[in-house]
Amino acid sequence: MKILSKLRKQNSGFTLAEVLVATIISALVIIPTLSTYLMGRVGTEVAKHRTQAMNVIRARIEYLESKGYNYVNQLPYEDWYQKMELDENEEGEAIPCWVDTIVMDSDGDDLLEVEVWIFWQENRMGEDDWVWESVMTFMAPTRVFE
Repeated sequence: MKILSKLRKQNSGFTLAEVLVATIISALVIIPTLSTYLMGRVGTEVAKHRTQAMNVIRARIEYLESKGYNYVNQLPYEDWYQKMELDENEEGEAIPCWVDTIVMDSDGDDLLEVEVWIFWQENRMGEDDWVWESVMTFMAPTRVFE
């Protein structure tokens, strides 16, 4: 009988202090883990949109290169190409973006500086921030040497 009474006392459960300490320790581990997860998720979304934006820029530059020097040289200094959409955001809505092409010959040597910009608004942690990417390339007239 003495053995049974000892077993009952050992299995009496946790005290309130033990439960509070365990809860505090769990919170100290879980909260930083969750914030790391959320920051990683936001970073992944931003990286995905930046990759899509760079693909749009590359496509615009390839289009201009396929049209040739004379076509690009006829463009106005600044050409707002069009309003486009990037992939969906967290709410499932497409993100509108704007593509801007700037063409200039700053030193008159027939070497065109072509810069393509893309702008969009990104919701980061509840705040809307403008994000942009740009790429610059050069175009020269094709010359045939005899």
